[in-house]
Amino acid sequence: MSRKIIFIMGAGRSGTTLLDILLGNHNECVSIGEINRYFNRLGEPHESKNADEAAYWESIKQELENQFSKEELIDQRRNFKRFEYYSGVFVPKLLFGKQYHSYLSYTKSLLEAIQARHTDKILVDSSKYPLRVSILKDLGYDVRTVYLIRRPSSVIRSFMKKGLEQPSKGFVGALLYYTITNLFCYYQRFRHKNSITVTYENLVSKTSETLD
Repeated sequence: MSRKIIFIMGAGRSGTTLLDILLGNHNECVSIGEINRYFNRLGEPHESKNADEAAYWESIKQELENQFSKEELIDQRRNFKRFEYYSGVFVPKLLFGKQYHSYLSYTKSLLEAIQARHTDKILVDSSKYPLRVSILKDLGYDVRTVYLIRRPSSVIRSFMKKGLEQPSKGFVGALLYYTITNLFCYYQRFRHKNSITVTYENLVSKTSETLD
């Protein structure tokens, strides 16, 4: 169980957070959210009024700080952008082998720190970025991928809304983002086994059937 990960990939505003919450409530799973953001936020979670949640992530942070320095954590922020962003497909790992293995090592330690607290659970990672599938597989995980896709017009309308956590995009920017993201998702979908495609529309209209 501890070597299994359900990875949710797809464009932002496609319902990945909703699916993450639903799967995380299954008694055999635990949601770890968009855990790749851990590096981008330098180990600081979103503010929470839940004392248990804050203590949980503080214990994870302390465990990692016993293994890695603050400077190494900052390096992982750069590596996150280097290897998980879409531009990562053009990054030659032969030239950045040292950085890639450093990123693998830190990612492994982070996931193992979480697994140690949930030894009987399957981790649900909703980090979305398609290139992350290869990273998790390089770490030796049994990755089961759920590719969540939503109607393009709905995603574009959602991205054009202002005042949300994610920056808004204009029509052209949202369309380009949606197209590029789904091209990468299709690539990973057919490259790796143990992958299924789910539509957001079925998830909200036929929830029980889709989850089954």
